[in-house]
Amino acid sequence: MQKLATLMVRLIVLGVICFIFSSEDKNTYSIIEQSSAGIIGATLGGIIAGISVIFSMLINICPQNNKHVFDDYFVKLESDLKILIFCLGASVFIPYLREMDIPLLEYPKWEFFMSRARLFTTFEILSIALSLNITLEVISSMIMVVKKALQNK
Repeated sequence: MQKLATLMVRLIVLGVICFIFSSEDKNTYSIIEQSSAGIIGATLGGIIAGISVIFSMLINICPQNNKHVFDDYFVKLESDLKILIFCLGASVFIPYLREMDIPLLEYPKWEFFMSRARLFTTFEILSIALSLNITLEVISSMIMVVKKALQNK
């Protein structure tokens, strides 16, 4: 429960930071929209290639009875990759949703509430920030797995 609370606080702080850096200017958010999907997709492809190398290395290095050491790593890696794929999908669909006027997603026009453009830009920056955090975590955990595998040898 403590981990979940810490995760939620970090996500809220990250969201506030993304809101501070978001903009309503079309020129500004169009730069993010044009580049984020390609960058996140390329990052995901690179991570998957790196993971396949790590998996093949683990199969060759670890003895058959010692493979359970990495079970926790595989579960966390799977959730990280699912979040990264979600961020890739968000970076593709958020610009589409920005331009669409879907009645179920009717945005309120309150005086003290952020504009619709700024909200969508905040979500775009948040998906990029989450992708970068997950990429850093996956890379550091891949290095940890290599170290652990080499220690077990």
